[in-house]
Amino acid sequence: MGNEIKLCWLGQSGFLVRTGDTVLLADPYLSNSCAKLKSKLDHTRGTPIVRDPADLKVDLYLITHSHADHFDPETIIPVMTNNPDCRFFCPGDCRGKIEQYLSEKAEKFEFVSTGKMVELTAGIELHTIPAAHETLETDENGEYKSVSFLVNFRKENISVFFGGDTVPYPGQDAAILRNLPSGAKLIMCLPVNGRDEVRHAMGIAGNMDIDEAVCLAQSCGAELLIPCHIKMFAGNDPAEPVTIEYCEKLGMKTLLPEAGKEFYL
Repeated sequence: MGNEIKLCWLGQSGFLVRTGDTVLLADPYLSNSCAKLKSKLDHTRGTPIVRDPADLKVDLYLITHSHADHFDPETIIPVMTNNPDCRFFCPGDCRGKIEQYLSEKAEKFEFVSTGKMVELTAGIELHTIPAAHETLETDENGEYKSVSFLVNFRKENISVFFGGDTVPYPGQDAAILRNLPSGAKLIMCLPVNGRDEVRHAMGIAGNMDIDEAVCLAQSCGAELLIPCHIKMFAGNDPAEPVTIEYCEKLGMKTLLPEAGKEFYL
């Protein structure tokens, strides 16, 4: 039992991972803060808040980029308050949000760079992969503004890829495979809400669609695809609902998780 990993979808691109005594969060959005944004998109939550961030015991907290449904101060602050030893990782582009909302806690954040491995705890490695939301943008320091995370759980020989927000780009699969341990079981959590001209006109950057997600997962030899970044905001979902049957017809084993329910990898 000691070498098992449990994963829970929190809605949008948010996930909670438990392994042994370690709890990891990736891109949790556990508030209604986006509803306060001035936007043409309706940011009313479509997925319930399945965990109270003030009640979570967390060791590691990953943030892929600065958008409010990934860098959510109303989730970060209670987690930080109740978990003084928690480590927070994000790209340098989040500095503006940190200064705006968490200037007194800025030292809590560790800025990640692509091409560098971080040992999170004994046996758990973090690799940062560039993400294209919808383009590969860099900041004034040449660091990517949006990233994806590959977390290698060495003891369990399982790797989990958290895509964050991204579209496919040349070399994406190679960047993932370079950092994947030989023989590891790869689980890919990929955004599948797609992109279109209607959302472009509203200033909403899109993501890959389900066909592109399946293609990437297959290129990387993933054993399981978990589609995400759906069912949260009206108008920001794919035109056709994502189904397991469709993905498996394309040859990809797929799990559509239920928000709040943990399952073993």
